[in-house]
Amino acid sequence: MNLSLNAITAATQDQIRALLNIDDLTTLMGFETEGVNAILFRIFYAGNVTPERVALAEAVLAECGVAVPPTVTIQSVLDAMGAMWPLYQPTEAAYYERQAFAAAVALKAGQPDAALTILDGPEGAGIGWALTEEDLKASLAA
Repeated sequence: MNLSLNAITAATQDQIRALLNIDDLTTLMGFETEGVNAILFRIFYAGNVTPERVALAEAVLAECGVAVPPTVTIQSVLDAMGAMWPLYQPTEAAYYERQAFAAAVALKAGQPDAALTILDGPEGAGIGWALTEEDLKASLAA
C-alpha cells in the first residue's frame, strides 16, 4: 500500500482536480500519510456520495494499492472500523493504512456513508462514528 499522492495516476489526479475545482491537490494534505485519506474525505465531504465520486474514490484506493477481499459484507465494514481503534495515533502510518482499507471495504460493501465516517476517523466523526456503527449493526439484524 502506498498512500502518497505520487501513487495516484495523473489522469486520476486530473479528475480529482476537476471534481473538487482545485488546482493544487497538496492544499488538501493533512496529517495523513501524504494526505491521500484527506483527499478521499474531501471527495465525499458534506455527504456528497454520488456514484461518480464513489468510482473516483475506488480508483484512488486501487491506485494506492489498497487490496480488498473479493467478497465483503456489512460485518466486514464493522470489523475494519474496529481494527482502526488499536492504532489511533494521528501520526502513525499504520492507522492511515487501516483507515484507507476500511474505507475501501465500506465502498465495496455499498456503504459510502460509512466510508465518509471512516475517512473522518473516530475522533473527527465523534458521535457520528457510533451512529454509523449502530446503523450498520441494525442492517445486519434486518
